Amino acid sequence: MQEQYGKLGGYASKYPYLVGIRTESNNWGTGILISPLHVLTCAHVLDDETEPVEVISQEGRTSARPQKRENPPDLALLKLERPLLIPQATFTNSALQPGAVLLAAGAQDTPGQPNALQVAEIKLTFLNQNDADGQILDVQLEGGARHGYSGGPLLITKKSGKLLCAGILTHGGRGATTFALGLASIRGFVPPDIHINTDDVDDDKRTKRMRRFPIWAASLLLVGVGAVAGWHLPTSQEPAKVNQGAPVPTGDPTPSPSPTPEPDKTNHGDPNVKVWVNTSSGKYHCPGTLYYGRTKHGEYMTQAEAQKKGNVAAYGKVCWQEDRANP
Repeated sequence: MQEQYGKLGGYASKYPYLVGIRTESNNWGTGILISPLHVLTCAHVLDDETEPVEVISQEGRTSARPQKRENPPDLALLKLERPLLIPQATFTNSALQPGAVLLAAGAQDTPGQPNALQVAEIKLTFLNQNDADGQILDVQLEGGARHGYSGGPLLITKKSGKLLCAGILTHGGRGATTFALGLASIRGFVPPDIHINTDDVDDDKRTKRMRRFPIWAASLLLVGVGAVAGWHLPTSQEPAKVNQGAPVPTGDPTPSPSPTPEPDKTNHGDPNVKVWVNTSSGKYHCPGTLYYGRTKHGEYMTQAEAQKKGNVAAYGKVCWQEDRANP
């Protein structure tokens, strides 16, 4: 075990939410970022540690303190001393088919590279699962995950090609059977105030929605064209009227101008407030909030400029001048 690790290598960019964990007693394992401040891992990785542990991510090293630990089901929750502004994992409760090949990922110590941890992956074959009313509690797989994979993600590939977490690896061995905890067990362990990213819509439902989209889009286009052309569709209460040569009214035909309505600023906030725009996500943050000026990519501009360029307020909350004093 090396003294210090400064970065993650290997497949780190493929699994940006994966972190390495090392305890003061040199226990080693993997963790999954489920919120900017929380990492999910296995209880046995921490052993009986109560002191802060070291977490290595793509942003470097930071420390975290054990917040919750239960064994069974062999899960632990760490709270980071500072938020990590990297993507969090997305879980799925999709059914698994016998014989399906899944991926497991974990952090590995690599000889000859004293300052780098390698994020590695291994293929495992699905055997069976323990579920309750369709909610997956745990998964059994054929094949042995390596040392250090404990706390890492078990992944399935959706039809769209996206990799989603089907569970968290708990234990296994070379040439043996590997076990993982499913989404139902994870939800039962994680406190309800911590949101877990999930993709509960299966591919069949998504396909049906996409098939209905052209019909919906055509209907919307027809309504829009009718509004521009001034079409008037008669209703059962209002029979269609036919122009029968009605007399042309005399007098000034020019209609009196309607008063110009005042612009509604309620839903747009203060246009002059200086906001921080995350140029990667297209969302902007108000002064005094957690991510103001702290995302990896971004720039400052007024709220009016941000909205004009198509950016939207983070969490749907627009900014006001008083936010500077009351973040």
